[in-house]
Amino acid sequence: MKSFGFKRLGLSGLLILCGLPVLSHNAVKLTDEEAKETIFMLGDHPRVAMEGRNVNISSDKGNISYEVENVLRFEFIDYDPTGIGSLTVYPVVFNFIGGTLAFENLTPGSPVFLFDASGKTLRVEKAGPDGIAELGTEGFPSGVYLVKVADQGFKFYKR
Repeated sequence: MKSFGFKRLGLSGLLILCGLPVLSHNAVKLTDEEAKETIFMLGDHPRVAMEGRNVNISSDKGNISYEVENVLRFEFIDYDPTGIGSLTVYPVVFNFIGGTLAFENLTPGSPVFLFDASGKTLRVEKAGPDGIAELGTEGFPSGVYLVKVADQGFKFYKR
């Protein structure tokens, strides 16, 4: 019973803060005693209320109610339901081998552009199924060249 009073006091204090800018987050995450997390997306005009032994959260997205004694942690979070923010992005790796630029870690089929210093496109190659693309620079005169790969750009000088 003592833990219920402490949890209730802690959650009540948090609920008092609900009118502050804390609600700029788009979700509430509740963690229960078994470490199970429930994420509730907040919409416009969210309301968090303590009613008896329950924490009730409501917005235009829906309603959820939890017994306070089962809630170990209650927090406002920024949540991306698409999971895009959690994707691992590998940096493009490139090497200059002889007269050839070799690129690794590309998305298969993505284009690699080679430009001269004036911005004229000299060559376009697509990455193979292994994520590797090669651009030959044989026959090009000495000078500055630009390469565009995905959202990255590289500059190099050919002697």
